[in-house]
Amino acid sequence: RYHGDSPLLCGLVHNGLVTARAYRQNETFAAAVQFAHTEGIIPAPEPPHAIKATIDEALAAREAGEHARPSSTGRWRRCRTRPP
Repeated sequence: RYHGDSPLLCGLVHNGLVTARAYRQNETFAAAVQFAHTEGIIPAPEPPHAIKATIDEALAAREAGEHARPSSTGRWRRCRTRPP
């Protein structure tokens, strides 16, 4: 189902807690391929949008001379689902 107009998401954007971004499918696919080559994990169809945003934030931090804060392992945080 489509969550782009959910009241919860709209409330988060309206209150300035999150910023909405739009990416083209090819951009997110390229980010997923980069993630797979870097981490050795093939992401599901939904995470590449967040992966693309994370890459963009890291590149912006690099250009601004800031250090991106890595996860506790110094790598991408991994989400794993538990079997039912």
